[in-house]
Amino acid sequence: MTLDHFLDRRYEFNKYNCGHFVVEVWKYLTGEDLAGACKDFLQTGFQKTRRDRIRIEQPESPCLVVLTSRRTVPHVGIYWEGRMIHLNALVGARWEHLDMLPSQYTQHYFK
Repeated sequence: MTLDHFLDRRYEFNKYNCGHFVVEVWKYLTGEDLAGACKDFLQTGFQKTRRDRIRIEQPESPCLVVLTSRRTVPHVGIYWEGRMIHLNALVGARWEHLDMLPSQYTQHYFK
């Protein structure tokens, strides 16, 4: 299964951000609708709660990748077949290898 047809998506802060992108791709991959779980990302681009985080040690295809830092807003993408697909505010949707994750994020975890 390819996800390359999602690479034409573009970022618009409150209209289509990384949370919207994850909801769309996740539904395509699994049939599950994450809109309720990603409510804070969908409304503001921020994640307000950390209570529901369940970390896994090794990523599985598919799983969520959440990137955090004290200086930037959280970011979310999907791990799929060895890479993460996510919506970058500057360049739109893109693939990224985990060892090349944006340096402004000091932590990442899989869910």
